[in-house]
Amino acid sequence: MLFRSVSSHDTSIAKVVSNEKEILYELNGLNIIDNDYDKISDLKKGETINYYIVNKKDKFGYIKEDGSKITEIIYSELPSYHNREFKNGLALVVEKGKKKFIKEDGADFIEIETSCGYGFDNGLALLQKNWLYGFIDTKGNDVTGYIFNDAYRFTEQGHGIVSKNRKWGIINIKGETLLDYQYDKIDYLVSFPKNELTKKLLQVKKDNLYGFIDLDNDIYSKCDYKEIKYVDDGDIVTGK
Repeated sequence: MLFRSVSSHDTSIAKVVSNEKEILYELNGLNIIDNDYDKISDLKKGETINYYIVNKKDKFGYIKEDGSKITEIIYSELPSYHNREFKNGLALVVEKGKKKFIKEDGADFIEIETSCGYGFDNGLALLQKNWLYGFIDTKGNDVTGYIFNDAYRFTEQGHGIVSKNRKWGIINIKGETLLDYQYDKIDYLVSFPKNELTKKLLQVKKDNLYGFIDLDNDIYSKCDYKEIKYVDDGDIVTGK
């Protein structure tokens, strides 16, 4: 029997591994949950609760920090963007082949028809249908429709990086176009830890030249660099 400590805000809890099963115990020795789980995650912090993700015979479910049940162990294993965690108070799960979002109390939120789902980020979830991408909000409303050839998650500043007809642009959380579809590529945020302004930027490519978009200020970039190289300390070297 092997004991491993588990973070908990309200109680002192230890994870016990015994006979290839995992059990949560209060440190006074009281077994607080089913002792037949194959896997218990580390403690997760949600918006309204702290919880564990538990696995049993290729299914998973959710329990509260005190070991009480949030859901049954009924959801199929699904490689998902957030590893089945709750984001913005919702988690994307699969039950009997049907995809849906559930709330942190275990209640069903909305069933969705999507070939691929990525969960919520900054209030919007990226979904795919008929090989096209679109976004819904935390009320289940369709924000954009399935109109994008490709898309990334929304940034903290509220910018969605999306593609139409092989060109990339940027939309806001209402689905409105902020930057027209003109770039051959827009990459994820890159940081400048040594930059005195500590800015976060997007890297863009157009006609085989590179530039940057400053999301904290006006969305504008002139692509006039032939190459961009990253070095270990976080600085960036550009070449004209």
